[in-house]
Amino acid sequence: MIKNYFMKKTTSLIQKSQDNSQPNKDYELEKICNDSLLIPNQPKLDFPIDKDKRKFLPIWYKNHPWLEYDAKNDKAFCFACKNFPSSKSSKAFTSEGYSKWKNAVSNFITHQNSAEHMIAMERWESRKLNKPKCIDLINSQYSKNIAENRQNLTKIIEIVKYLAKQGLAFRGHDECENSNNMGNFKELIDWYSSRDRSFKSFIENSKKANYCSKTTQNELIGILSDQVLKTLVDKVNGNTFYSLIIDETTDISKIEQLSICVRFVDKELNIQEKFIGFYQAQKTDGEFLFNLVKQALADLGLPFSNIVGQCYDGGSNMSGSYKGLSSRIKNLNNKALYVHCYAHKLNLALKGTCSQIIEVRNCIGIVNSIYNLIDGSAKRHNIFKNIQNEVNESNLTIKKLSDTRWSSRDRAFKAVKENLPTIFETLKEIDDTDHSQNGSFANSLLKSIKSFDFYFYLLALSEIFEIINFLSVYLQNTHLDLKTAKEMTFLAIEKLENSKNDDFFERLWDDSIKFCEKFGIDEPQLPRQRSVNKRCSEFLPVVENYTDTKIQFKTKLNKIIEHLIAELNERFSDDLKPLIYIYELFFKNQNDLTLDSIRKNLAIYKDIINFESLLSEMKVWINFKNSNQNELKLSYSNISSLKDIFVERKFFSLLPNISKLLQIYLTVPISSASAERSFSCLKRLKTWLRNSMSQERLSNLAILCIEKEELDNLSLAKIENIFISNKERKVPFCYNN
Repeated sequence: MIKNYFMKKTTSLIQKSQDNSQPNKDYELEKICNDSLLIPNQPKLDFPIDKDKRKFLPIWYKNHPWLEYDAKNDKAFCFACKNFPSSKSSKAFTSEGYSKWKNAVSNFITHQNSAEHMIAMERWESRKLNKPKCIDLINSQYSKNIAENRQNLTKIIEIVKYLAKQGLAFRGHDECENSNNMGNFKELIDWYSSRDRSFKSFIENSKKANYCSKTTQNELIGILSDQVLKTLVDKVNGNTFYSLIIDETTDISKIEQLSICVRFVDKELNIQEKFIGFYQAQKTDGEFLFNLVKQALADLGLPFSNIVGQCYDGGSNMSGSYKGLSSRIKNLNNKALYVHCYAHKLNLALKGTCSQIIEVRNCIGIVNSIYNLIDGSAKRHNIFKNIQNEVNESNLTIKKLSDTRWSSRDRAFKAVKENLPTIFETLKEIDDTDHSQNGSFANSLLKSIKSFDFYFYLLALSEIFEIINFLSVYLQNTHLDLKTAKEMTFLAIEKLENSKNDDFFERLWDDSIKFCEKFGIDEPQLPRQRSVNKRCSEFLPVVENYTDTKIQFKTKLNKIIEHLIAELNERFSDDLKPLIYIYELFFKNQNDLTLDSIRKNLAIYKDIINFESLLSEMKVWINFKNSNQNELKLSYSNISSLKDIFVERKFFSLLPNISKLLQIYLTVPISSASAERSFSCLKRLKTWLRNSMSQERLSNLAILCIEKEELDNLSLAKIENIFISNKERKVPFCYNN
């Protein structure tokens, strides 16, 4: 009865544990279980009487436990010698059987005392001691099947992780088995299967679930994304303060996407900017965006009161003084300083100059027309490439002028400047061979660029944009702080100021003259002087009449530079007094520091800073600076290196209020470049072939693709456990399934 129970249990567990098991596994386990339960057959029957009027007595079982009875042949055997025989074992008790009941007792004793029997008994006892029980074998097999199922699940998770990390599409147009391309996910499943027999069996033979459906994909993507976000939120909350970086764009489906990033400092005071998701914005007004952001932060578990900074572009819905997102956030949390993205402000300064100065506007228009004409068709582009290969002057291709990133025009101007001889020949050939409107346009464009004016301003703008491009790239640095950003801006302004000197102009003038001489272009001529009727003079703008062409061009060049400097000074003179004051606490002489000064300048931080304690800590800091003056001058000259002092000297516990101010200063963002970078990922994920992707899947994939480092640090075992525990699974992955 017990044996039958174990065999039924074995079959049930095997079927439950692995549908895709090999055909011989059940048989092997059954054989092992039977072997482990093999005991002497000792039935109690109405034994037959032999010719001597004698029969087998059941009491012999008690005196000789090794004895077993064969009812069919009416013979007795030694179980030990029969199953564990030696070369000299008695045939009567092993193969032939014993049936002489008259002398049975004496012969049983003789056999029991024989050396062969003793060896067999020792083997039998050893087997019983070392042999596991059947239930242990069943559990062992079940555990093995669970381990195999988990290993196969790990492979599926690794495939999901790989595709998400690389930003690749999961699904294909036709995912049936006969398809030549089932999509990246199923093709990778097949690739794994061809190299792993166990995985192949799991995928192909499982009748319950193989976890390759789109539902499983979305569930695993969601789990991975949630764990990445949980890690990020724990890091943010572990350091208290954080700032918001937000930007918006329209995706391929004409859906307004709001990109939200957070900026914080870790325990080593390293600045971190992390992406936390795309959110669909049905409206773009300040109120809707505020509610959307507030709900998103609440869902993530990021306290609204811990915001100390916010950085967006200059749109009215974001930066409006009354109803913009920034003002609404500041109404609830006055510590959340708003910073107009410095990279955006630089673009606006350039845009203002380029639209207001006629010479700059015309030069940019010609460069843009060159790109539109030559790259407007493959035929015209091939003409350009063929001539470029013949001339062999430059390998640079003509660049498009960005409508938003004005600083990137540096590359566009450089490409035109280095390819001008090729452009001349290209436009001439288009004029000669193309009899449509494009040929006429090429002719007029050729006349425009074969002029001293165009080349002079092309050189000048190339130089100016090179300075601005350096600043633009620097302002997009994730680890940038306010003071460093201002210093780099003033350095760019200083370089522009230096460009107003005679040496800069003379170099541009000489290069332009040489270029004109090389290509037979006429030297510049003074424009015809206009005489204005006295009666109309008060209604017309003043026209400058120049007596020398060099003076004319120098005056206009200085006008361009001065206008750009004025734009930069106006736009970068923002008032962020609390941050500037924090910086000065560290780097300026504070011997006359008073409690009133602290309260006045740091009033917005009164809830998190103890001003009396801060004053005491500042005295300690001043003494430290004075006693280590020589060392600090050499090693710690800016805010970036100042972080090393607090980390190396462990000032966080000694100077808690000053440490908080340093954290706040580093946490406030300077540009929204991190949010803009996420749009590149958006374009890779949501293409015109994948434009029906759900918002949740899009955001989850973007998190995994952008935050690759956090994704790589996730524990796959933890992901497995979350997936297994989410709901009851058809395939067993643990004992409580």
